[in-house]
Amino acid sequence: MKILVTTDGSPRSAAVFPHAANLARAIDAELLLLRVLNPLTDCADVLSPQLGDAVRTVAARWTDELTTTLAGLNVKGSVLVEVLRLREHVDEVILKMASEHDAGLLAMSSRGSGIVHHALFGSVALNLVGKLRVPVLVAGTHIESPALRDPYHIVVTTDGSEDAGHAVDAIVPLAVHDSVRVTLLRIHVPHQGDRGDAAEVAIATESLEKLRAKFPDPAAVATVVRSIVRGGGVDTAILAAAAEAGASVVAISTYGHNRSYHTFVGSTAMGVLSHSTLPLLLVRSAPTKAPKAS
Repeated sequence: MKILVTTDGSPRSAAVFPHAANLARAIDAELLLLRVLNPLTDCADVLSPQLGDAVRTVAARWTDELTTTLAGLNVKGSVLVEVLRLREHVDEVILKMASEHDAGLLAMSSRGSGIVHHALFGSVALNLVGKLRVPVLVAGTHIESPALRDPYHIVVTTDGSEDAGHAVDAIVPLAVHDSVRVTLLRIHVPHQGDRGDAAEVAIATESLEKLRAKFPDPAAVATVVRSIVRGGGVDTAILAAAAEAGASVVAISTYGHNRSYHTFVGSTAMGVLSHSTLPLLLVRSAPTKAPKAS
């Protein structure tokens, strides 16, 4: 598998690098570090009579910088510097490069400048999830350096809906690796008219058991049902459960919903990302292309 990692050269956008490298090592994937060059804005500091010469100078410098970064990550991979064409958008370049290189995952930071400016809040990451239909690893503003955990632990949230079940399908191929551990998480939100906490938790547990059966080794997949605490939200409950489990990443559907959840796009994913010190793995919930097992 290949993981396409986008950067604009800023420290903020580089925050996702070590997390992408950790995931790559766990699933024996190759990192492709991509930076998109805009000739009209990125060559202003180069004195050259021809714009083409300036573009080549900047591209060579960026290639060297990315090569040094990749070497420091201690993971196999390659670097890509793609020149933006007239009237072409950055997200279009990312989609093109992901398709050309058959990337099974994307990785990016949620805020920075240029390529990742307002990535989630400006809909870039969600747009990429919807169009390319592969999971997107996203580092938020509170991201911390990854802990060196073995195995790599993916906590997958689900609301019990069919849509969220499709999102789990994208995680299944990653679980074939011995260095990957999976926990399925469902947050129980009490509502007036429910059959009571015990009955609702039992139903939630049963739904997780059905999802666990999708994995090649169901016995190795943990299931957790956590009830929301008074005054808390679904996002804070997810983060608390992920921290307790020692998660490396939180995987979350971008469209799953039912009476217990607002749509993840509208609230939960945003809430988790805005507070999380862990990266999120955004997964399209509709039936889609899943990552290839290595």
